Amino acid sequence: MTDKERQLLNANPDRQASDSLRGYLYQIWHSVNAWLDLADDEILYLEGAEDFDRISGETATAVQVKDSKHNITLRSQEVNDAINHYWELRTNNPDRRVKFRLLTRSNIGIERGNPFGTGKPGLQVWSRCSGDEATITKLSEFLQSERKISDEVKDFLNKSEPKEIYELLIEPITWETNSKPASFVEQSIRKKLVHHGDRYSIPYSDAEKIVDHLLKEALTVATQEQNRELSREHFLKIFAENTRVSFPIQNSTAHQPIELKIVLDHIKDALLADSSEINIDIKSPIQNTIPPLNPNVIPRTNLITSIQAKLQSEGIVVIHGGTDRGKTTIATLIAQDASTPWLWRGFKKRKPFQVLQHLNQLAIEIGDHFSPVNCNYPQKLDSRIRDHSDW
Repeated sequence: MTDKERQLLNANPDRQASDSLRGYLYQIWHSVNAWLDLADDEILYLEGAEDFDRISGETATAVQVKDSKHNITLRSQEVNDAINHYWELRTNNPDRRVKFRLLTRSNIGIERGNPFGTGKPGLQVWSRCSGDEATITKLSEFLQSERKISDEVKDFLNKSEPKEIYELLIEPITWETNSKPASFVEQSIRKKLVHHGDRYSIPYSDAEKIVDHLLKEALTVATQEQNRELSREHFLKIFAENTRVSFPIQNSTAHQPIELKIVLDHIKDALLADSSEINIDIKSPIQNTIPPLNPNVIPRTNLITSIQAKLQSEGIVVIHGGTDRGKTTIATLIAQDASTPWLWRGFKKRKPFQVLQHLNQLAIEIGDHFSPVNCNYPQKLDSRIRDHSDW
């Protein structure tokens, strides 16, 4: 194909939607970013009252997102539209404390004629006028004189005292100007995902991949006719579904050390008759600390030395016996006397299928360590397991 054949068609640029698409993508990035910040009791509504609304109990914050980049002032149409939209929301939702954010890449400019003083932008005066009745009155008079606000807002300003104007109109509206570009918002999202994944030992590369799933979900939800809401629980579910390891039990020990594989095979045969699938969740029940000993415990030096020698030569030791026979005490003495790290898991009051799942989790954690790791799971598991004499 020649360069001439590659050329674009001659077209009317007014019909091209690149600016609109870029603005909508910017809105979605900020929606996802807000989604990750939700508390458990908060809901994020997309394309509701504004681009997205953050709801918590009796408080609601409507956020309008703009990718436009120019100077704005109290005379700007988008600023006056934001004031009017906020007042309409407040009027229509008297049982809620409504707030409003205009999030834009635009910078704050200075009104022509310096109505608030030389070099003093009206939007900055708005944000800093708390308790200053003279300044609040000046803002009120300016808005009324410009005739861009709705009749309802004008009527309120005309009848209200400065304190009421500040509390009901000025304080609830935030002008979040000079916002960062979409690439910066994307990086912020990735960092939050990496930080979240690190709490559960999820590699940062896997955590970062969740960005695509979240972006797709936000786009899907935003374009639905109904149920356009996102929650913290919704995010956690997507994160878990895309970072969980799920595999058939018959293959679960294929790459584990041979001694551990033998133990897991015994448990599988004893507890399960089928090859049902198990899910290994992100949050591990395995401990990396050794439980404390009773200060009055008998040392049992000879026994511990003998078991340690067996552990050193064979790589695995299985301690079995009846309930309250001292298995956990012996295991703790061995672990405390060793210089290498241990992973520890008890199975008290666990059902057979839970024991199996936890042991598979233990196998996965051992495989993830670069250096040798000792493991201990002291507890009577089940009479059918304990009586295996070939252990």
